[in-house]
Amino acid sequence: SKFYAIIPVCVFAFGLAGAAAGLYEETIPFILVLVPLMVSMGFDSMVGLMVGHFAVASGASTPFLNPFNLGVGQALAEVPMMSGIVVRFILWVIMMALTSVYILRYAFKVRANPTLSICYESDCKKREMYNASALDELEGMNKRSMLVLLMVLAGFSVVVYGVLQHGWWFGEIASVFLYMGIVIPLVGGLSVNEMISKFMEGMASTLSAVLMISASRVISAILTNSNTMDTILHFLSGSLTEMPKMVSVLVMFAISAVSMLLVQSMSGLAATMMPIMSPLSDLLGISRQVMVSSYVFGTGALATLVPWEGINYAMSNLAGVDFFGYLKELAKFTFLVYIPFCVISLIFMTVFNFT
Repeated sequence: SKFYAIIPVCVFAFGLAGAAAGLYEETIPFILVLVPLMVSMGFDSMVGLMVGHFAVASGASTPFLNPFNLGVGQALAEVPMMSGIVVRFILWVIMMALTSVYILRYAFKVRANPTLSICYESDCKKREMYNASALDELEGMNKRSMLVLLMVLAGFSVVVYGVLQHGWWFGEIASVFLYMGIVIPLVGGLSVNEMISKFMEGMASTLSAVLMISASRVISAILTNSNTMDTILHFLSGSLTEMPKMVSVLVMFAISAVSMLLVQSMSGLAATMMPIMSPLSDLLGISRQVMVSSYVFGTGALATLVPWEGINYAMSNLAGVDFFGYLKELAKFTFLVYIPFCVISLIFMTVFNFT
């Protein structure tokens, strides 16, 4: 049972990173820790991937503080910052609990019958490499290993502090990771040649993901700068004035979900949608807080399912999991858990006029 307990603990931890600080891409390196841990405990690589990606993605899209979608959305919609935080926190807890249950059901299944996993053959090789006794070794870690672990935690703490307090972004975060990548291996006992070799292996494994992410940013820039997104949103929102409030809110959610497929930026989508949706919600008699929620929930509905999202490809590649097999599992989670949760939450928000 102690093996299974680590799954909800990790889910809530990564979900908190997404919901509070808007961390997402920054969690990619954690896959290199989660996958060996889960495989060593008798699960498969998919469990490690799900714990990291499902949690941080759903946490970032059902947030109570996330500055990149909720913060920007509330500011542009002229809704008081931090408003509705109690309700949003409760919804986040429910979402994390549902995510944990979903992953636990899968974990129970593959631990009982490992051959059901799409990673079965590759995980057999991984177990030989990791050694099934890896968990026992954690208990007897030497001083050097403990120092390395503390330095890793300190490094990620600096990243979280910088993002929250000083608005750090890729440049600053990359700098911290660069120092960690140089100092920590040396402290851990690797020679300079070994460190460089490991660094090159890591770069090779992420190169294809970097190209995917770069391509997604180019598409986003073209759609935004050409005003194509404005045209699409204006067309989609034109018919909302003829619909009941509850239906209109769900249509706003759907519009946000579809638009996020193209924009692939939470803050960019807010800047595009809020000028249209805010006055429209006033005309429809819908609370702007509810309208912001429909946009925020929409940012996580479909965007993770497309190959050009980039982050899902990077994580599945690092985990050694078949990309399209992972997309299938991610789609099941999205349509069976995430979207129904969002729809039910938005209905309750509309009925009780969440402000």
